[in-house]
Amino acid sequence: RGARAGEHGAGGFARAFGVVMDPGAIDSVEMVRCLAPALVRDDAAAGEFLARNGLAGARLLVVHPGSGSRAKTWPGFAAAVAAWRRAAGPDAGIVALRGPAEERWPQLAGAAVVANAELPVVAGLLARAAAYVGNDSGISHLAGVLGARGLALFGPSDPRQWRPLGGGLRVVHRPEPCDACGDVLCLHRIPVADVVEELARLAAASAEVS
Repeated sequence: RGARAGEHGAGGFARAFGVVMDPGAIDSVEMVRCLAPALVRDDAAAGEFLARNGLAGARLLVVHPGSGSRAKTWPGFAAAVAAWRRAAGPDAGIVALRGPAEERWPQLAGAAVVANAELPVVAGLLARAAAYVGNDSGISHLAGVLGARGLALFGPSDPRQWRPLGGGLRVVHRPEPCDACGDVLCLHRIPVADVVEELARLAAASAEVS
């Protein structure tokens, strides 16, 4: 309500609460640093989950392969997960986040699935991610504010208004239906190779840090 054309949704939400935000500050590092400490993270529960699944100390790829809309769901996550295993090597680990209203849920070989977890647990897992890939969803917004690095895959939504904040997630936007299959987020429009290339880069970066 009260959103302006071309404005990020955060500006409209802020005005609804009587807060006036400088549009130039929406993507600023300073704003995200202010937001992140306010998020409640259950690091203990996240750590316990990783330990139970043999992922303590792993280089984690966290994926959110679903969404509340088929048009917002990219079908290439299984291939992306396999690519992370190859790129990140023996220390690779994958966590897949699954919510209550997901569509097109894929089979992700070797991924530890977190289903319908409380958001503080999800936040704790995202904070440990070496890389993140997700659709246009609330989880991608949470990942962005927590400083995750990776990709947010957008179809029909306008990223000028709905991109994740934080600057660490690169938005891949394909708004027009595919000429070949009629879909928006299809493998023709966003090839697996494009996502794999970014994951390989992030895997190499995480290896240098560790």
